[in-house]
Amino acid sequence: MFFTKRINVEKKVQPLNDTDIQSTDRMQNKLSYLQLNNKDLEIIKKLDYLFDKYCEDITERHYEMVGRFANLQNIIDQHSTRERLSNTFIKYLQSIPRSEINEEYISGRVKIGDIHSKIRLTPEFYTGSYIRVYEYLIPSIISEFGNSPEQLSELLLSLIKFITLDSQIVLESYQEGNDYKVVSNISSVMELITKINKMKDLLAVVDSTIAEAEAVAAAAEELSSSVEEVANNAINVSENAEETILQANNGQKVIEESLKGFLSMTEDFSETKEKINNLLKEIQNVTTVVSFIRDVSEQTNLLALNASIEAARAGEHGKGFAVVANEVRKLSEQTNTSVQKITSTIEKIQAEANEVDQNSDRMSTQLGVRVNKTRDAIDVLDQIITRIEDVGGATSNIAAIAEEQSAATQDITSRINEVLQHVDEIRTATKETGSTIYDASYKVNELRKEVLKSIPRLSGENLLRVMKTEYETWKWWIYNTMIEFHDLSEGDIARRQESRLSTWFTTIKNDPLIQSQSVFTTAEKLHNDIFTLANDALGAMKRGHFSEISQILEQLDTKTEAIKECLDELSLGVAERKTGKRHQHS
Repeated sequence: MFFTKRINVEKKVQPLNDTDIQSTDRMQNKLSYLQLNNKDLEIIKKLDYLFDKYCEDITERHYEMVGRFANLQNIIDQHSTRERLSNTFIKYLQSIPRSEINEEYISGRVKIGDIHSKIRLTPEFYTGSYIRVYEYLIPSIISEFGNSPEQLSELLLSLIKFITLDSQIVLESYQEGNDYKVVSNISSVMELITKINKMKDLLAVVDSTIAEAEAVAAAAEELSSSVEEVANNAINVSENAEETILQANNGQKVIEESLKGFLSMTEDFSETKEKINNLLKEIQNVTTVVSFIRDVSEQTNLLALNASIEAARAGEHGKGFAVVANEVRKLSEQTNTSVQKITSTIEKIQAEANEVDQNSDRMSTQLGVRVNKTRDAIDVLDQIITRIEDVGGATSNIAAIAEEQSAATQDITSRINEVLQHVDEIRTATKETGSTIYDASYKVNELRKEVLKSIPRLSGENLLRVMKTEYETWKWWIYNTMIEFHDLSEGDIARRQESRLSTWFTTIKNDPLIQSQSVFTTAEKLHNDIFTLANDALGAMKRGHFSEISQILEQLDTKTEAIKECLDELSLGVAERKTGKRHQHS
């Protein structure tokens, strides 16, 4: 018969004391809160034979129960086998009464939590599995130690303390794994949003498009005006061309009539020249007669002289004849004098007639040339009239085409104005989209911060993952400040020492597992560079130098990518050493 002896509960409850088990600060707190001491560990060791005795039965019953739940069986089928898991579970049960609260124990329980988190086994099924342990061990413990209520009480209480600690470590690791997933997912969302950093470029392109469209619109309006002017001028030219053709035709008739008169005058001049030639011939004949008279006069003078000589010889008988001879001589001299005058006059007339003849020849030649040129001019005038008629026709076509082009350019201007309106609408929509993206990023980041607040602690891989997103977020706020969606003076970025990044960096700096890695030095320098660049961006924003912020962003982008690589490398180093060491300072 059990429990025949009563226990004084008030006396058996121990006073609250710190644990005497040496461990990390965080583990010390857990142990003290559970009031788990080295004495408890010694008491549990007394149960080793019971764990060994029932571990296989507990395991068999446990996986028989698991097999009744399709979702649990699916997890086993996807990630392992019942045989492998049974062997692992048996070893775990056997380790409970033989455990010491050291690095190996902690890392082993952390590993269990990590595995359960990765295979998505929910906590209720994990904690529920301890019922299989209690189903066998509690009855067997009562059966073995029922005659000693105080010892039985100590055994059960120590076992419950230990299994509670065991569950806490496993579930904490499980929660950390889930927290990491949540943080990683929400950080990934935030990082995806921060990659939408082309809004500034898009706005610049839209503004450039608007400027170019406005320039095209102005040019189109100017072209429309020019084309309209060309059309009007072409119409005027076409109308003037018709009048010009009429005047040219009239001019051609006048010129042809003038040419006919000119040709008639040329013919008359030819007749005049012929008469001049006849006159020259007549003058030549007169000259011949005068020459003959001169010859006769000279002979007469000579005869008169001879007659005078003979009269002188005859004496008195020759006096009358001498008078006649003397008169004949005088007549001959007068005739000779007249002949000389006539000859001189005829020579002058002949010279002038020759000059007239020469001038007539030149005039005849020039008249011939002028006639030929006039005929050529008439041919050219015919061609000009033909060309004018062609130009008139072409001008009419140009006028018609120009009118069509004028209508087309007006249509182009109208359409370009519509394009301008659409582009302006695109710009408005782009800004609204950018603002919406910013609002979404702000809300996601607020959600991210709330999730981070709900996580009991951030360390190791979780903290490194969060920091990656935080650096990206800083760059994102600077970028949105540049496009006037964000105020850089607000938030952590303006308070270096109070910022989450500073706090988190101090945390990883104090973690030997992270700080001991060689890449940490590089990460620390990049961290300081990023803060400097952020402060530079803040100063540029206050001065309104947004082009300077753009240059800072380029540098910040390079630094951010570099520190993210460093954080990935640090995270990998933590993952490689997490067995036992991951939670040294957790």
